Amino acid sequence: MTRNTSFSQDGYFKVEGFDNAIVGVTESIEPKVVYDKDKLIEILITVDKMTEEDAVDYIYHSIAPLEQVIVIDSSDLEIK
Repeated sequence: MTRNTSFSQDGYFKVEGFDNAIVGVTESIEPKVVYDKDKLIEILITVDKMTEEDAVDYIYHSIAPLEQVIVIDSSDLEIK
């Protein structure tokens, strides 16, 4: 299973079908879209009918290696 990647109208590089997993955009010379890992897993399980293990493998092999995006585990974030 492969998803398309493209630049949005805002100029951000995004992975098709994962807009609901976006938690932000970095502020830098080359902005990067930040995705929540748990939301990515949820989308892959519900939409693509993957197992959790397959979803995690897909994220780490097909999304996380992309230089234009960042995948975070939001459960590790401390909100103040």
